[in-house]
Amino acid sequence: MKPTHARSSTLEFYKKAISSFMPRLTIPWDNVRREGHPTRSEAVNQLIKTVKRFEVRREGVLSSARRPIEYDEFRDLLTLVRNDGKQTQHYKTSSVFTLQ
Repeated sequence: MKPTHARSSTLEFYKKAISSFMPRLTIPWDNVRREGHPTRSEAVNQLIKTVKRFEVRREGVLSSARRPIEYDEFRDLLTLVRNDGKQTQHYKTSSVFTLQ
């Protein structure tokens, strides 16, 4: 079963968020009685490991991480805007990009 909804980093964040609200952190999860600390469950940790394996194989959910724009990309974008035929849009957009 391929992961389709979340990446391992998202699942780890959810695990940490749930864990911060658990009153007794030292009690492990009990599968029979279904009580204790659910983020210490072997099933939760195994799920995160499985999702990581799919990510390594590039079969999981695509990353939505953003990266900063490179200088060459910025320069190409600025050149493209400055060569645009519309004068009002040309000045407005190039000034916004230049002041960034």
